[in-house]
Parts: sequence; C-alpha cells; structure tokens
Amino acid sequence: MGDGRIFVGVGSSLGDAEETFAQAERALAARGVRVVAQAKNLKNAPMGGVALEEFTNSVWEVATTQSPWELLRTLQAVEGDLGRVRTVRWGDRTLDLDLLVYGGLVLNTPELTLPHPRIGEREFVLGPWAEIVDEGYAVVGVGAVHAALRELKEVAQEVPVDRRQVTDRLASDEDSQKTNETTGDQGGADADPIHWG
Repeated sequence: MGDGRIFVGVGSSLGDAEETFAQAERALAARGVRVVAQAKNLKNAPMGGVALEEFTNSVWEVATTQSPWELLRTLQAVEGDLGRVRTVRWGDRTLDLDLLVYGGLVLNTPELTLPHPRIGEREFVLGPWAEIVDEGYAVVGVGAVHAALRELKEVAQEVPVDRRQVTDRLASDEDSQKTNETTGDQGGADADPIHWG
C-alpha cells in the first residue's frame, strides 16, 4: 500500500477559498513542495458544533524531497503565512493543510501520525481524493480509497447521523489522539475531527 505518493488535504471556511488555495500552492512551491495533481474544490457544510461557515475542501498530490516532519512544518508555516490563527478548536479558518499520507509510511508520534487519523470516515476527504487516484490505490488502515468512499456513502444512506452524537464522539477522540495536524480541524492540518479544510 502507499506507492510512494504524498497527499495533502486542503480546506478553508473563511475568505475566498479558491484564491487562498492558489496562494498556498505558490507558497508551497517557493518552499520546495510542488503540487502535481489537484482534485476539484468541493463545498461542505460545517460540522463539529463550532465552525459556522461552509467549508471548501480538496486533496492535492505533492512532490518534495522534504522528510515527513519537514513537510509538516512547511504546511504549518504556509498556513500561518496565509492567516491561519488557532484560537477556537474546530472553528472556522482561512486555511488547513493536512498531511494525509507520505507514501506507505506508518507513524504514531506526538508530532505526526500517518496515515492521518480517521481519513476513512471523512467523505470530504475521500471524495476529492478518489478523483486523483485509480481504483487500486489503497491506504494502510483504510484500504482502497474508491471502495472506502462507496462504503461510506452506503452507510450514510442507511444510517441517519445525529450530529450531536458525532460532535461528542469527535471531542472524545480529539482528547485522546496524537495528531499531525496543525491544530486539528475541518479541513485542516490539525485533525479537526470533522472537516479539514
């Protein structure tokens, strides 16, 4: 699994998301991280009980010679350069850049967890991701991205989601999880339990 490719989840709920994403791509290139494929931007309703604005999410494939830890710090630096301020956990934000996978590397450290936690539960990640990988592309702990997306959609149709229960579960997960995210959240480099954005 993993095949050496590197993917980043991208999200925003404040300002002009398309312009922010364009600025982020340029900023990453200036720091030695080249975007080689981009999924379409998708709009998603806020979840988690804190964020109020609609999220725009995408997934990018990137190429770099940076190590996973160097890349994480680069993503966090670009978030900061483009106005990301961490005040309210799971709140709205200008930019989230989440390191989803780094090839087939599996890590579980206080600074970095790979693959990114719970990506198999997030349609706003799997949907865009499936646009830029083939049917056979698989992730450790998730399996084939396309298959995981289909299963998630089937479950969503069969089982209505109580958002209050989701929020409670996510809050509990966040307390105990080690994240690679910049602070966790929607769309985001942190594991925003619901959207990275």
